[in-house]
Amino acid sequence: SAESWAYALYAYGYRDYDRVFLPFGYSINIAFWAGHYGAEKIGCEVVPGGMLDTEARILKMKEIRATALMATPTYILGMADVARKRLGIDPAKDLYIKKITCAGEPGACIPATKKRMEEMWGAKVYDQVGATEIGHWGYECQAQAGLHVLEAFHLVEIEDIKTGDAITEPGKRGSMVVTTFDRFAHPCVRFDSKDIIEWSPIEKCECGRTFRLLKGGVIGRADDITKVKGVLLAPTAIEEVVRGIPELSDEYE
Repeated sequence: SAESWAYALYAYGYRDYDRVFLPFGYSINIAFWAGHYGAEKIGCEVVPGGMLDTEARILKMKEIRATALMATPTYILGMADVARKRLGIDPAKDLYIKKITCAGEPGACIPATKKRMEEMWGAKVYDQVGATEIGHWGYECQAQAGLHVLEAFHLVEIEDIKTGDAITEPGKRGSMVVTTFDRFAHPCVRFDSKDIIEWSPIEKCECGRTFRLLKGGVIGRADDITKVKGVLLAPTAIEEVVRGIPELSDEYE
């Protein structure tokens, strides 16, 4: 919902003086619609860039001096590449973006990918997580000590993938089960999202918010986990290694 997004955007530092650029197609896909209205709820000026191509979007961001940006990690990396190679624009030096909200992919919760995006843009990158069935349920704050669960809108539980037993303490990963408080037409009660998460040992975040923290964000998905020589491996672990090598490009398979 717009209200839950407003919670997150305010935690990232979005304020009423920010000019937010949204480079996504405004179609029937839910995508960043809630982000648009969440930013407006804070008082930000929101500029939609859905009808522009990538080059035009970059030039428009420069023209209007946009200070914040929302997109998927893949597109954030792609825009920076286009800006440098086709337009001769260094996003970190020639644009005014200071805050980037990433959603739709796990990139912003992968340290190496987050670092690469922040260096390319000279901006702080924040991870925002959700699902079509349950909406937006978690976000980073400026302390970036993990993901805060939006407990005003959701009850999040963690269950052992094999046994279904509840995991209440830090140190063990499991599948996220969510009950929504803000969905009326299609409420979800103990919905198994298949997202793999882990409670953080941090009891009180530096930001002062009391919503419980998750360690490392969404680690992977139960249906993506592969056992390699007896060790459970998530695709995000591979991305962390690849993106941690500066000499490699942003494309890999």
